[in-house]
Amino acid sequence: MSRKAALMVVSGLVGNGSAPPQPRVPQRGLIRPTWGGFWFLVRLLPGQVPEDFVKAAPAMAHDWGVHAVRVTTWKPGLVRVLASAGDPLKAPQMPKQRGAGRLLRVAVGALETGAQWVIDLRQVPHWLIVGATRSGKSTLINALVAGLARQRVALVGIDCKGGMELSLYGPRLSALATNRAQAVKLLGALFDLTLDRMTACRTARVRNVWGLPEDERPVPIVVIVDELAELFLVASRNEQEEAQAASTALIRLAQLGAALGDLNPDALHAAQSITPEQAGTAVLASADGWDRARSHLVSEAEAERVAAEYAHLTPYVPELVTAGGGTSADDVTRVRLERLDGEENE
Repeated sequence: MSRKAALMVVSGLVGNGSAPPQPRVPQRGLIRPTWGGFWFLVRLLPGQVPEDFVKAAPAMAHDWGVHAVRVTTWKPGLVRVLASAGDPLKAPQMPKQRGAGRLLRVAVGALETGAQWVIDLRQVPHWLIVGATRSGKSTLINALVAGLARQRVALVGIDCKGGMELSLYGPRLSALATNRAQAVKLLGALFDLTLDRMTACRTARVRNVWGLPEDERPVPIVVIVDELAELFLVASRNEQEEAQAASTALIRLAQLGAALGDLNPDALHAAQSITPEQAGTAVLASADGWDRARSHLVSEAEAERVAAEYAHLTPYVPELVTAGGGTSADDVTRVRLERLDGEENE
């Protein structure tokens, strides 16, 4: 099909003497197929900016008869035009799990390109999930925790609403704080444990735990905080000191890891344009600036099943057991690290 008509929407008008202005069509590169559409590069004309193409994206989608057109900056002077024939976010399919997969890497959903939405905590250690009520935050957390539960990592939960959300994964959690007082203790213990691991790395002259020999490498710890605001909100003066302690402990812990990256300013507008009918759709930072995505649906029953199935992988981290008040002694005994080590040696 011809792409000329739609690209003329963003073309410039160039006059030649007394002759009437003639439209100039930007130069287009080769059309390359994707899983659910196609993409190509366009070289900007003098005076054009990528925003011209962004504004013309709906016109291009209408002219080509596709679901959507996405425009991103490829490099100075070039934009990438991606057309999606259908909506890959309508019902993303959960990929078949074959083993634990790569450590700290989980396919949690689908991108609008049709590719898998992968959260890799080794590459991006910190994630902040924000959204309105019933927008899909808990669904995304369930998809992430369900994937991590299959791996040999320690999962630590902070759910100051009495554990309403994260208690589903109780058997697979090494520690769970269900109120702010417990959270303060648990975050403090995590901070101290992180300092100990940093000391071990300095002694071994490596930059992080991944540089340690495998038999000396401590078990990775993933901390999931549900309802971050519950740590900071206060109803009286008596709660101010505790809230300040919680925020300080969380910030100190985060500073020891990689910093959160800035989200492309255009992503805010994209997130605000998500309608109630599109609940579950997310906007996330990516190499292209931002992407739309949708997580797999993990029901409460599935979450409980996964936690029970992989409870034997829960490592025993003594520094966290005494700090996290939501884990029973029976659970801790049952999931001792020695059992995990024994299984690795079989």
